[in-house]
Amino acid sequence: MIDMRDLCIHCGAEIVDRRTSADHCSDVCATAKRVARKSEEIRAAKAGRCCAWCGTTLPVEMLSTAQFCSQTCRNREYSAMVAAERARERVRDCEECGVTFTPKRRTARFCSARCGKVNWDQRQGSPRR
Repeated sequence: MIDMRDLCIHCGAEIVDRRTSADHCSDVCATAKRVARKSEEIRAAKAGRCCAWCGTTLPVEMLSTAQFCSQTCRNREYSAMVAAERARERVRDCEECGVTFTPKRRTARFCSARCGKVNWDQRQGSPRR
């Protein structure tokens, strides 16, 4: 009769090597068991990750560095980031009064027509009205 201690813990085959610490029938079985355990640890670590854009759960099959569930979510996040960056770049200070404003044109230098007129009058040497 075969004692349970004489069976491989991975495949169930009889252990031929009678070393006292032998748990596997071969090095191949030992490696397979180690790989399976490591894969399970990785899957457990990946469980519960969420998409950075939409918040859906990421499949465990995705790379551990994945942040988005799809290319669509990646594109939407990038577009939002670019739009926010452009909005920050558009805000500027009026050259005449110093008020912070968002220009309607890319070349706008003044917050209003009044400030533009005051600046023009100063450059031309005309008195203010």
